[in-house]
Amino acid sequence: MVPTSVAVAVLALPAPEAILARAVERNEALYQDLDITYRSVYRHPDADAVLAEPRRAPADGVAFLVMEEVTTVRLVRQHGLYRVAVTWRTDTGHGEPQTEHRVTAYDGDKTRTWDGKQATTEDGPRPLPREALFPHMWATGPQFETFPLSVFLAGGETWEAFPKRNGFDEYGLAPWLLDWSTASGDEPCVLSRVDLVGRRGRRSVYRYLLASRKNLLPVRTEKFMPYSALLPAAVVECGDFRELRPGVWLPFELAKTVYEPQPLSKNVAVVSNTTRATVLGAVVGPRHPPAFFRDLTPAE
Repeated sequence: MVPTSVAVAVLALPAPEAILARAVERNEALYQDLDITYRSVYRHPDADAVLAEPRRAPADGVAFLVMEEVTTVRLVRQHGLYRVAVTWRTDTGHGEPQTEHRVTAYDGDKTRTWDGKQATTEDGPRPLPREALFPHMWATGPQFETFPLSVFLAGGETWEAFPKRNGFDEYGLAPWLLDWSTASGDEPCVLSRVDLVGRRGRRSVYRYLLASRKNLLPVRTEKFMPYSALLPAAVVECGDFRELRPGVWLPFELAKTVYEPQPLSKNVAVVSNTTRATVLGAVVGPRHPPAFFRDLTPAE
């Protein structure tokens, strides 16, 4: 008998955005065992002039702009355990510079934290500190972001199911893969975009240039805010990529520039602040004893 019809199975192919998000997730997994120390320096454009003047006394109840902030981060992730120690020194030019500390450590049983004043202990793991999202979220700050880059690029159910989004919950999210084959300078890249839409329809946009040959790490990130669709409100560029072991790359330098909102609304770019960060040490596959992940000693 000759069949008169043929049944054809039609498979739904995943969207390009989903393919990219999964590829980023696979690369994020390469950095689960890492010991990193980096230092960043935030500066206001007036920092040189203000900090060169004689130091002025602080005034009660008066807030002053931060002229310079130096932050040191020690991040260790090892077989599901982690320890993040952060120390930052803030200088307004008024009074003495202030130094603060924060340490979070998980030893596989309990999570211990120290905020510079008191220590707390909780059973089980807690949400990872934002610094633990290094290196894929390094080029986004992360200042407010507390989710992996792969989750952000995936959107949809993956985004909705992620438990801690730190203020991003109120936004609708639409990721777009714009170009599989572009470049940032001489670096071959994938270009992706994520649109965040607020309740009143106000739209913010993140643009990522991800290094095609270097673990899809961001080379350049641009943030566009509702007050300017033409000029970015913040630009982050990563450089000095080094291969820690075959197939595992890391940027050792970061430069971030943030622009003033009001001039941007008139399509004029005026620098609000800059941050420069440098990796001081990097080890893949650290072997610390269990007691290390109970230690609340601050970063130096």
